Amino acid sequence: TGEQKTKWAAAAKTMSDKRATAMASQDWAAMRTLRGEFTADLEKFLTKEQLEKYAKLRSQRPSSGGGGQ
Repeated sequence: TGEQKTKWAAAAKTMSDKRATAMASQDWAAMRTLRGEFTADLEKFLTKEQLEKYAKLRSQRPSSGGGGQ
């Protein structure tokens, strides 16, 4: 829905801003935390089916293998 798109954009922007800060300081633990926070944000407005589709798409993406892992 349009409302979901707006909420997704806001959550993605917040994640992007925080990720940039974490990457600049090479704070890999913060990066993992941010991913969980983003998912928690999505759970607030996506349906169960949409969350399942997101999880499936996410699992198909190659891992970036951030530092220290």
